[in-house]
Amino acid sequence: MLILLVNLTGYAGADPLQQDAVIWNMTFPSCGFCEGQAVTITPDGGIAIAGTSRDSQGRPHLLIQKTSAAGTGQWSVTTGDPSCTGSAIASAGTAGVAVLGSCTDGTGDTTLTVFDDADGRARLSKRYDLGMKTTGTALLAPVDGGYFMVAEADTITIGRSGRDVLFSRLDAEGNRIWDRTYSGTFRSAPVAVAAAPGGGFVIAGPAVTASSRGTDILLMKLDASGTEQWRQTFGTKDEDSPKSLIVTGDGGFLVIGSACKQESSTACGIAAVRIDARGNKVWDNRYGVTGTERAAAVVEAPDGGYTITGTIRSADPAATGRDILVLHIDDAGTELWSRTLGTAADESVTGAALSPCGSLILTGSVADPAATDRPSLLLMSLGNKGMDPPAGLLQKGLSSPQDSGLKVTVRDAKRGATIPGALVYYDGKLAGSTSSEGIFSLPQRGVGSHSVRVTQEGYSETTVIVDPDAGPDLIVRLKPSAVHRILGAGSPEQSFDIVFVPSDTSYDCTLRQKVAADRYTGHEDEFVNDVRRLTGVTLLRLPAFSAVPSQIPGDYTKQLNIYYYWDDDRFADAFSGCAGTLPEGFWDEVPFADVAVILYPSYTGRYTGTPCEPQGCTNGIGAGFQSWMKVPSDRNTLFMHESGHALFGLVDTYCGDTFYAENLPYPNLWGSGKNCTNDASLTGRNISLCRPLEDGAVQETTGCGKGFWKFDPVPDLMGATGDTALFGEASTRRIQYVLETSGRT
Repeated sequence: MLILLVNLTGYAGADPLQQDAVIWNMTFPSCGFCEGQAVTITPDGGIAIAGTSRDSQGRPHLLIQKTSAAGTGQWSVTTGDPSCTGSAIASAGTAGVAVLGSCTDGTGDTTLTVFDDADGRARLSKRYDLGMKTTGTALLAPVDGGYFMVAEADTITIGRSGRDVLFSRLDAEGNRIWDRTYSGTFRSAPVAVAAAPGGGFVIAGPAVTASSRGTDILLMKLDASGTEQWRQTFGTKDEDSPKSLIVTGDGGFLVIGSACKQESSTACGIAAVRIDARGNKVWDNRYGVTGTERAAAVVEAPDGGYTITGTIRSADPAATGRDILVLHIDDAGTELWSRTLGTAADESVTGAALSPCGSLILTGSVADPAATDRPSLLLMSLGNKGMDPPAGLLQKGLSSPQDSGLKVTVRDAKRGATIPGALVYYDGKLAGSTSSEGIFSLPQRGVGSHSVRVTQEGYSETTVIVDPDAGPDLIVRLKPSAVHRILGAGSPEQSFDIVFVPSDTSYDCTLRQKVAADRYTGHEDEFVNDVRRLTGVTLLRLPAFSAVPSQIPGDYTKQLNIYYYWDDDRFADAFSGCAGTLPEGFWDEVPFADVAVILYPSYTGRYTGTPCEPQGCTNGIGAGFQSWMKVPSDRNTLFMHESGHALFGLVDTYCGDTFYAENLPYPNLWGSGKNCTNDASLTGRNISLCRPLEDGAVQETTGCGKGFWKFDPVPDLMGATGDTALFGEASTRRIQYVLETSGRT
C-alpha cells in the first residue's frame, strides 16, 4: 500500500483544517487502475469497498477490497468477467459482504455476489435475467434478512421520457420475492435507498419534470410487499440529482445530491432535503460558493448533525484536478463548517461510511490530472466526529524516522498480530500512531524513567514504564476490549459515559416467567443497531422529551459518550433482580462508566404489576455512582423514564412501590408543600401547581401519603411513560443543572 499525503485547507471562509484530521489514507496500487464506488463497515469493524478495476485492455472488472479498521488490506477479489462493474455494497451481517454489479457484455445481467467477510470466498453468486439489459444501481441488506436492489433497464417505454426502473425484493439466497417496474417516473435509476423504520423501503431518484427538460429529487416509499405508500418531489429550476439517502434519528430521512444549472452542467452546488417519516418536507437547502461542488454521500455524525462528502474543483488556478469536499450541517440544515482535502492530483470521493469509533471513512480514486483514465483506489479515514480528532495527532500511517530513541511495536495480546494506527503517548503527551507494520519510533528518552501509553479503539489501553536501562525495543501488547465506543469523543472525566450491555433473557408476562432471548446472542450487529436506533431517537433528541426544550443546553450531545459491551460468552440477565444483573466483573472492566444499560429485545404481554416482573427498573440514582438500569429496546419513553433516574437523578412522581426523596439540588419531588412552593417562587414557576404526590391517584396508592409533593403537570415523564409524556419544568431544571455541571450529579 502507498500513503497519499494530502493538504487540507479551509473552505467557504472557514479556518484551515489541521493535517492531523486525517487518521490515515491509502491507495492500493496492486489492483492496477482501480476506483472505489461504494463503501460499508463490516461486522468485524473492518471496511469493504466495491469498485472497478481495469485490465491492460481497459476493460472493467468488478473489484471488492476488504481492509481492517485501520485500512490495512486483508483480501481483494477481482471478478474474471470482462466489462463488469461494481455499483453498490452492503454489509449483510453474518452472511458477509453483499455487492451489486453489472456486466455490459452478453446478456447485460445485473449481478449479486455475497462474499465471506473473513476471507473473500464467494458464498452466493446470482445473475438476474430481467428480460432486458439492466444495470444495478442500489443495494440494501435490511435487518430482517434478504436484499433489496434497484436496477435500470436499457429500455424506455413508448410515450415516456425516463428509463424503466426495477425494484426487486430478494430472500437470503438471492431469489426474487417480488419485482416492481416504474416506467417514465425516473430520469435514470435511483442510486439511494434506505430501510424505513417499521418496514418497507424509501428510494430517492431523479424525477422526470413536467417539461421533461430538468430533473427533480423524487422520494418514494414502498411497504414491505412493494406497494407504493407515498411519493414526494422536491426541486428547483436546476438539474437536481440525488446521490445518498439516510434514515435520521427521529425516523425521517435526509437525501443529498447535486444541483447543476441546466445551461451549464459544470456549474453545480449541493442539495439537501430533510423529510419526516411521512414524506413531508422539514427543510430543503442548497450549499456551495464556488459553483463546482458535487455531492457523493452523507452520514449521520456523532454530534447529531450530518456530514456530506463530495468533490470540488481546486481553488488553485494552476491545478486542473478535483479535491475532496467535506461539509458539516446540524439537524436544522445549518452549515457549521466545510473543508477541502487535496493535492496536485485529481481526487474524487464516491462513497462514505461512519466507523464504529466515529471516524469518517471515504472511498473514491486518485489520479494524475493528465491521466484520469488511470486512477488508483483511494481509502481515507478522518478523525472522530468527521473532522475533530484529538489535538496534536501526527501524520498517520507513516513510520517515524529511526533514531536512537525507543522503537515501540504494538501487538494484539490474543492473536499476536501487529496493530496499525494505535495511538502512542510519551510521558502523557500524544506522540503519534503506529505504522501499517504496527511500529512507532519515539524520540530521545533522556534521563530517568518514562511512561508509554498505547490506545486503540477495540482494545484496553496499556501503560508501560520504561526504565533507564531498558533496551531500544519495546513490545506493548493490547488486550482486546469488550467495550466499544459508538458515539462521542469527550473525555470520561467531563462526559456522561453510558455503556449498553446485551441481555440474553426477556420476560413473558402472559406466562409469568423469564424466557430466553436469542436476538442478540451471536448477533453483535443486531445489538449495535438497536443501541444506535434507541439513542438516536431518545438521548440525541432530549429537547423533544421536555416541556421546556429551550432549557436543554444546545451543545449537550458533546457530553455524551455512548459505548456497547460485547463478550460472546457473557451476557447480562435483565430479569435477575429488578434492574437485572450485569456480567461478572463488569465494573472492573468498565470503571469509567457512569451508567450501564441492560438492553433486552422486547417484553411479551402487558405489565399490570406483580407477580409479573417490571419492564424497566433502575438500581441507583444519578450518574457516576455505578448506577444501572434495564429496558426493552422498543420502548422509547420507558428508556427516557429510567434515564431520568440513572442519568439525571430524578425520582418517581407516581404512587406505587418505589423510592421517594427530595432530590436536592433542583428537585422534582419535595418533602413538603412549603418546600415545593418556595422552590417554585425562587425559579419563577406557578406555585399553584404544587400538589400532594397522591393527587390524581386512582388505583395505586401504595407508598403515597408520606408527605411528598410534586409540581410537574400530567403527563409527567417521571410519573407516566405514555407516548405524550414529557419532562416537566422541574424535571428539566434538574436535567439542565446536571448537564451544566459536566455530566455529574
